[in-house]
Amino acid sequence: MAEASDSSSKIFGQTAAVRLGIALLLGYGLITGFAVYDKHRLSSVEKVDALTAVGDKAFFPVPKSFDPSAPLANFEGHSLYFVDWKLIQDHVMTRQGMDDGNSFSVYKMNGVKGAEASLLYLKIKDGCYVQTKMQ
Repeated sequence: MAEASDSSSKIFGQTAAVRLGIALLLGYGLITGFAVYDKHRLSSVEKVDALTAVGDKAFFPVPKSFDPSAPLANFEGHSLYFVDWKLIQDHVMTRQGMDDGNSFSVYKMNGVKGAEASLLYLKIKDGCYVQTKMQ
């Protein structure tokens, strides 16, 4: 006759396995909670302050009726006047700040000396700038 097995007998290590399962579940919950918390504060943690014009998509809107004698924009309380159109690589440009209306950035070219050092640039598209002078 077959012996009846006792269904209430404990499996070897059952208590340890349950404790390990609970610890893993709590750890998973803690990691998930931190990931959700970190995602919500991501904008305050990861800020990129680009010093160059690479990736800047706030382009200067060129007016349809272009008058070179009229000021294009204002920067630090001064008017910027048209000088020339320039094709310059974005990584050569250093950001000086935003125009007075906070619409687009104003740049200077790295490594220039003399009269060109005072010129400012407005980005109209990637690699294309309006060269301006401040008055």
